[in-house]
Amino acid sequence: MSRVVVRATIKVKEKFIDEVYSQLIKLHDDTNINDKACIQYELYKDLTDKNCFTFIETWENNNFLPSSEQKEHFLTFAASIENKIEKLSVHKLEKLI
Repeated sequence: MSRVVVRATIKVKEKFIDEVYSQLIKLHDDTNINDKACIQYELYKDLTDKNCFTFIETWENNNFLPSSEQKEHFLTFAASIENKIEKLSVHKLEKLI
């Protein structure tokens, strides 16, 4: 089974930007520590929209994603941003060439 790349983009409500940003940093750090199947987990800030952030993730394969979403650090993150974001989009990608 091949590696999977995830692109998760989060648009944060203006009044929660500092709070959610700190949670994004915490999720980044916790994932790099706790998810051994995660090869790459990087956080980016959109240059045209200061309230928009994107994670680019590379995982060993698609089988690891469901279990990573059930880990305590991810569930804590999800609860902490509830009602504080405008939009969330997640795309799972497989490299072709």
